[in-house]
Amino acid sequence: TYPFGYGMSYTNFKWSNYQVSSPDANGNIEVNDGSFEGRIEAYYGTPVIKGGTFTENPTKYVAEGYEVTETEGKYVVSKSLSLSEQLAKGGVVTLKSDVVLDEPLIVEAGVEVTLDLNGKTLSGEIHKSIGAIINNNGNLKIINGTISSLANNGGSALVNSGTCAVEEVTLN
Repeated sequence: TYPFGYGMSYTNFKWSNYQVSSPDANGNIEVNDGSFEGRIEAYYGTPVIKGGTFTENPTKYVAEGYEVTETEGKYVVSKSLSLSEQLAKGGVVTLKSDVVLDEPLIVEAGVEVTLDLNGKTLSGEIHKSIGAIINNNGNLKIINGTISSLANNGGSALVNSGTCAVEEVTLN
């Protein structure tokens, strides 16, 4: 005899256009792309998700360097963009933690972006020959946090050659 529910699933699921690796020795699989409907359940091994669209939040299984964004009730897993890449795309960029830069951020002409520091600190040791932590040539709005130059060599927090609005930001 088998216990009640043995071998049965109590969720509906469907997948299409998927790219999944073969299981490794521990039963782990890598999910690289596809559309998945239903709850993610792992009974043996662990899925490592690096891409795809899901109806249930897959955050628990998302690989390092990847992120989940919710759009119209679907969860999309994609590679995390660097802060520079996010600024280049424009739109709203929100810091999730303090960031220490090793090179300046540049907002190119024609790019419109809001940098929401989200109460965090953006800092870096930028030499005066490079300019500043942020070099703005576009349309930039910076809100809610701190921008701090760690250098005592003439570098600054912000050089503006475009349009810039700053709200509730401390510049050091």
